[in-house]
Amino acid sequence: TVFFASRYATRPGKVVLVDGGADIRPEVFDSIRPSIDRLGVSYPSLAAYFDFLKRMPFLESWNVYMERYYGFDVATAADGSVRSKVPKAAVQEEVEGMRAGYKLNEMYRWIRRPVLILRAPGGLLRQDDYILSPQEAAGMMLNMPNARLVEVPGTNHYTIMLGRRREVAEAVLAFLS
Repeated sequence: TVFFASRYATRPGKVVLVDGGADIRPEVFDSIRPSIDRLGVSYPSLAAYFDFLKRMPFLESWNVYMERYYGFDVATAADGSVRSKVPKAAVQEEVEGMRAGYKLNEMYRWIRRPVLILRAPGGLLRQDDYILSPQEAAGMMLNMPNARLVEVPGTNHYTIMLGRRREVAEAVLAFLS
């Protein structure tokens, strides 16, 4: 999203960054590893897949939105087993590109559109392994002239997107209207 918004001055009209848009710090790669490791693995059933996901510490408050999201994410084989539709190789390639290549923080100054940054202050595996650090969010605010930051207490990267948080919906609706 940051790359696209920095390259196209008039599209999109507004940008919403949900706990992202910054370069990924090395410690975060370790924390997202369990989510990447599930890709390419077959689970005997959708229920078994959900049971596996519910044990991930960063999905602490399983809800209907998570069930819908992860249910849509799977392909079901003839024997009833399921596996994520997301190609693990594609994710690994993107991760390697982030480790070695482009720097998102160098693109902020080119984004002139209004930007809403939603930040989750909670970590994934530890309290401090959040995706978007306070310093990164502050840097985004300094370098994107039309940015607004909303921190959503009690959320991590997954629960800010897939949780039932009224303040997230209200912030996005107010920003887009």
